[in-house]
Amino acid sequence: MVFGGGKDIRFYQELSDLIGSTTHTETRYSSWSREWFGVMDRSFDQRRVPILEPAELRRIEQRKAPVLAEMYDPIIANLHRCIDGRRGKELPAAQRRARLTARGDEETLQPTHPLDVEPTVPTVSISRTRQRLGMPK
Repeated sequence: MVFGGGKDIRFYQELSDLIGSTTHTETRYSSWSREWFGVMDRSFDQRRVPILEPAELRRIEQRKAPVLAEMYDPIIANLHRCIDGRRGKELPAAQRRARLTARGDEETLQPTHPLDVEPTVPTVSISRTRQRLGMPK
C-alpha cells in the first residue's frame, strides 16, 4: 500500500511504471482547400499514457491508498480508521481504562457521578471473533 504526500519523485515515477500504462487514441481533424467548403481530413494516433502519473500518486486523497499486488491489477482502496464508527468509539475508552489499570489508579476508574459513566458498547466474544476470522477455537 502506498500513501500520498511524499517528496521523492523517483519513487513515485517507479510506482507509476509498476502500475503500467494504457493506450489512448487521439483523433485530429484538419481541413484544406481554397474553396468555401474544403476537404475534411481525419487522422488517428495511438499513444501510451500512464494510468496514474507520479504527481497524481503524490496527491492521493486522505483515507485512500493504491494497493499493488504481485499478480493482480492495482486498485485504490478506501480506508477507514479503527476508531471510527460505533465499535471504534469503545477502543479509546478501553485503552484509557487499560492504562489506568496498569498504573494502579483503580480509584480513578470509578466515576464520581452517575452521569459521568460512559455508555459501553457490548464487545464481541473471543470465540465469535475467532470464528469470524476463520481461526480454530
